[in-house]
Order: sequence, then C-alpha cells, then structure tokens
Amino acid sequence: MKLCLENNNPEAHYVEEINQFFFHDKSIKALNHLRHSTYGKYDEGYLCGLLLLCTGKIKEGKKIVDIFDWEHTIYIQPLLEKDKKKHSVFTVFL
Repeated sequence: MKLCLENNNPEAHYVEEINQFFFHDKSIKALNHLRHSTYGKYDEGYLCGLLLLCTGKIKEGKKIVDIFDWEHTIYIQPLLEKDKKKHSVFTVFL
C-alpha cells in the first residue's frame, strides 16, 4: 500500500481516504488522500465535495460540488422526480 501511495495510485489514495476518515478520525489527512484519488473520476470528486461540506469547509466544498452541476445531473434527477411525485400525492390527500 505504501508503494502505491508513493506512486500516486488513485485507488490506493481512495482506500487510504476511507481508512483515515472513518477509522482514524483524521478528516484533513483523509481529504488530502481523496483529492489525489479524484483525478478523472466523477464519484470520488463529488464525494470529496460532500465531505468538505460536512466538515465545515463550505466554500471549498461548494466549489467542487458545483463543478459537477449537481442540480441537473443524471444521478440526482430521478431522485428529484420521485420526490415531486411523493409531494404531489401527499397534497392530493390533504
């Protein structure tokens, strides 16, 4: 693992991020590893933005999340549509 991290293997940095963030409670160190793992990968980049938001780094986290146009992406659109249907059904019964 150490050799993989030294050679900037993105998957190794992702695994180390999970390890540092969730098992050692070292969020800053974890975010540094996550940044290394995000190059060219949507999911990890988005996760990095969310973790920054959750750890109080609002400006930096919002900047990263906004890169992915999160309000209009295919990943969140079905959830928004499902939520709209749920609310419209709810209002009918009122």
